[in-house]
Amino acid sequence: MPVAVLTPEIRTPAEPTPSSAPPLGGVFEGRLWTGGEMVPAETVLQLTPPSGSGSYWMLLDEQRVPGVLTDCIAAAQLRFTCQWHDRYGTGTLDLSLAADQQRFEGMWWSEDDPDDKHPWLGTRLLAAVIGAASQTVAP
Repeated sequence: MPVAVLTPEIRTPAEPTPSSAPPLGGVFEGRLWTGGEMVPAETVLQLTPPSGSGSYWMLLDEQRVPGVLTDCIAAAQLRFTCQWHDRYGTGTLDLSLAADQQRFEGMWWSEDDPDDKHPWLGTRLLAAVIGAASQTVAP
């Protein structure tokens, strides 16, 4: 009777691909420029390179104005370009996450005036950090 000899196969880990990259983003409290001033805002980013989406609200005249972020495309490792949509119009948000993903800096502009750029800033909310940390700690 023939005997099968098994030899171990050595595998090296595959390089991460954009589709297998861990998701980026979270909930960020910040400010954005609109109507001639910086106003409070909250931005939720759901980014899984090479794409993503999100939502936001900005506080105008003591009311939250909601909006959505669509068609987010990775322009670099931690840089994304998204389309924003709210009741005031549509445009582009170009944002860069910090290496530690605790904040982002961005510039937005409307599709009507792409040369008129304004800041959009965010810092990760503490609750989001605690939630993320609790998911990574072994029981």
